[in-house]
Amino acid sequence: MIKTIFVSNLSPEVDEEQIRELFKQYGEVKSLNLITHQKTGKSKGICFVEMNPDDADDAIKALDGRELEGREIYVRLLKEEEGKNTAEL
Repeated sequence: MIKTIFVSNLSPEVDEEQIRELFKQYGEVKSLNLITHQKTGKSKGICFVEMNPDDADDAIKALDGRELEGREIYVRLLKEEEGKNTAEL
């Protein structure tokens, strides 16, 4: 089983490697999808990270509210409900 983590309020300057390095401290990153602007290639401020359940729980606890590139990031579990994905608040 894999859990998907929703990360928001990322700086446009953040890249996939920075996020991967941040999350791999808590376990294996199965996949990472940084949402970027098609024209500029810069981050739109959100990404999705997939990890094993225990690793994901540890990462969420440790990283929610942490500063990255001058911004406080928000890290939440993404819940799948009735065909929709929503961030657990």
